[in-house]
Order: sequence, then C-alpha cells, then structure tokens
Amino acid sequence: MSNKVLDNKDKADLKLLRFEIQSLTEEVAQMNSNSTFLKLALKGFINGIFSALGATIGFTLVIIFLAQAFKGADKVPLLDTVLQRTQIDKIIDYQLEQIQSSEDEEQTQDEQDQQEQNSDEQDQAIPTPSVTPEVTINNE
Repeated sequence: MSNKVLDNKDKADLKLLRFEIQSLTEEVAQMNSNSTFLKLALKGFINGIFSALGATIGFTLVIIFLAQAFKGADKVPLLDTVLQRTQIDKIIDYQLEQIQSSEDEEQTQDEQDQQEQNSDEQDQAIPTPSVTPEVTINNE
C-alpha cells in the first residue's frame, strides 16, 4: 500500500473535522458538568407532571367529544339503531350514576368523620370536675 498524499482540500476537511470533534467534546463536557442529579431529578419530575396534565386534558377532551357525539347520535338513523341494540347510552348513564353515588357516599362519610372529630374535640375541651372527698379522722 502506498501512502496517500493529502491535497489542500483533504487537509482543510480534516482540520474542519478535528475542530468539530473538539467543539462537540467541549459541549458534551459542559452539559455533563451542568447536569447534577438534583437538576436531572427536578427536570424529570416536572416533565412527568406536565405529561400527566397533558394526558388528562387530552383524555377529557376526547370524552367530551364522544359525549357530544353520542348526544346527537339519536338523530342519525344508523347510529340510532346501533345505540338501541347496544344500549350504550343506558350503560353510560348507569356508570355516571355509580360515580355520582360513590362521590356522595364519600362526601357523607367525610362529613360524618368531621362531626365525630368535632364531637371528640368538644368532649376533650369540657373540663370534668374533680371531686376529692374530705376525710376527717376523729381521735377521741
């Protein structure tokens, strides 16, 4: 094999390549020095919060859209037949009633717990009189 002599264009390309490698190496080193565990954890936590928030909003919009579509579905003959056969509107109404009743039960239970706690606090706040019997000894 013979040694290839580099012409000026190849030398310029090689110099440019070395410069880019050095720049990238410095940039990676700077990124690594600025990234502490706490920063990475905080960034991950914030990304997770906003991802969950975005997914929740997106899911809510899809549900609202589907609910509106089902409300108007009885006006479309084909969808009306599908709704009558599957009775999905009754299933949705039943599920909504179940959710509402469970929320009402939780609220009622919370109110009862609060009343019991207030009652216990009032019982503790009322001082009970302490009566010490008087004892007299007659030495006759």
